[in-house]
Amino acid sequence: MNAETGETEQPVRRRLAWRAWVAVAVAFLVVAGVVTWFVVSSRQIDRISVKRDGALVCRGTTPRYRPVGFDEAQVLTVELVEGMRCRLPVRVVNDGSHAVRLDEVVLPYMGRGSAISTLATRLDGPSGSVPLSDGPEPGGSDVDAHFELADALAPGEGARLVLLFEFVAGGCVERGGTVTLSGVPTVSFSVMQRGASVALADPMGFRGTKDSKDASC
Repeated sequence: MNAETGETEQPVRRRLAWRAWVAVAVAFLVVAGVVTWFVVSSRQIDRISVKRDGALVCRGTTPRYRPVGFDEAQVLTVELVEGMRCRLPVRVVNDGSHAVRLDEVVLPYMGRGSAISTLATRLDGPSGSVPLSDGPEPGGSDVDAHFELADALAPGEGARLVLLFEFVAGGCVERGGTVTLSGVPTVSFSVMQRGASVALADPMGFRGTKDSKDASC
């Protein structure tokens, strides 16, 4: 018998065992819920895609496929000439079963601090024109171009994004050389309280000309 409660040891042990089983059951339900959330949200993330939604059109130059690299893979390439302005239309598609929020579009190496003689200037999206972000966060870099979004995609919906970029002086791309970029663009989004990103699979090349290398390089 327990001297403090007056209960025999057996009921006390039953109560402690019951509490332990309840704690185990609650823990199991929590873990099962987290696993289910992770699996479902991962499937949803895999159902978001970015595809080209028309041709890359430029003024001042004509994009064309060129062999690039040791394997001479055919890459859509733009010549870096003064006066070049381009429009790249893409579509973000939500083929999942949950709503998605588009948060940001990033164009790697096409920001103000890039040395590729290319600057992304604007994004035209579902909510209108979005300017290039003012600058990086403290301690960050402005090599990439960032465009902030706040658009929702319902299940089965898509959003057309038109990316505008142009030639800027002061780059360091050798004449005849080609810089190949991947993930142009990369779209960050949120779904089911998770953040993720998806990128256009096709690479893009930028070919150097007499205009693309600054004397300071």
